Amino acid sequence: MGNLKPNINPELHKINDTDLISDTNQYSQSVKSDISLEALKKEFDSFERIDLQNDSHRKELDLMFPNWLILQASERNLKRFMSMSRYDRKNNTFIGGCFENTPEYCNLVSFKKRRLAIGKWITRKGTHPNSSLLIIIYPDGEPIYFIEGIHDSLTAVLLGINFVMVPYAGYRNTDPSHLQREVAARNVIFLVEDAAAYKCMKKLAVQIQDSAKSIKLKPLEDSQKKVDLSDYIKNFKTIKEVINGLYD
Repeated sequence: MGNLKPNINPELHKINDTDLISDTNQYSQSVKSDISLEALKKEFDSFERIDLQNDSHRKELDLMFPNWLILQASERNLKRFMSMSRYDRKNNTFIGGCFENTPEYCNLVSFKKRRLAIGKWITRKGTHPNSSLLIIIYPDGEPIYFIEGIHDSLTAVLLGINFVMVPYAGYRNTDPSHLQREVAARNVIFLVEDAAAYKCMKKLAVQIQDSAKSIKLKPLEDSQKKVDLSDYIKNFKTIKEVINGLYD
């Protein structure tokens, strides 16, 4: 592909030259944690499974997603979403599982509670999910989207799109070989939320530029305003409209 020239106006995404924090072991099956993976999964499964007929559960979902997204999600995608989600009755909040992919399987490495008194998307104490990529790529369909954060990963699951979820904008991939295999000969679109996301996504794009069929960096808002995938879909009424907008 030669030198990568992203189709994005860098003037809209200026940031300083501070280096990104380096995270390692992103494909390790034993991410450092104060709790074993087995105990973590048991704790995650001790929370309520999402029930679309439960008023408390639906109230949380309505705060996270437009109603049409849940209604239009396919059986496959809704089932995957349910497997990644729980509800904390004590705190009346949604819980999203944090997963890491290896070439063979996907591990639960943490979970985050959507809203607590101390803030939003609070990570389970003693776990460290910010070095883990979540990769969901189906054999059918194009392209592969790079997105950021747990909320966007849940949104992408319901949309049914192929994606690589970067845990946060400070993420640095120290071993690109696995990503290069995943995106080989595929069209790739990096969804850019803001300046920090642009710097992170640009580095990943450079790592895979010789493997991917094509690469596009797409800002979700033509301004300095931070807009993520979960915000972006609110401009539409159907999954098809969202996908057409993302691919445009």
